[in-house]
Amino acid sequence: MLKPNYQELEGNDRYEGFCVDMLKELSDILKFHYKIQLVADGVYGVAESNGTWTGMVGELISRKADLAVAGLTITAEREKVIDFSKPFMTLGISILYRVQMSTIPVVTSLKKEREEFLNTYKRHFHVK
Repeated sequence: MLKPNYQELEGNDRYEGFCVDMLKELSDILKFHYKIQLVADGVYGVAESNGTWTGMVGELISRKADLAVAGLTITAEREKVIDFSKPFMTLGISILYRVQMSTIPVVTSLKKEREEFLNTYKRHFHVK
């Protein structure tokens, strides 16, 4: 992410954030130099109908970039064309639902409601 005063700065000093900090640490440990460059089309990467890719994925494939550091979702389609490190950040994606609170619920009633809720989705998804 660009710093608020990025116009007064040059090169890698214009950027800040978790990925920038991690990239700096990696370069210090592994002894490599880097230049941060934002992807030209501003996207992570989508496969086009003609087989080419946009975004960071496309720049890695075409060798315009050697490395991409981002909160990029690992998908089966992307794994066919680029290699990923082990994930360094995960999102806790959840489904939220309202529990009827007419009386103070007891644990068994919450467990029953949870099971009923999940049973409605077991037809469509594998839920443990």
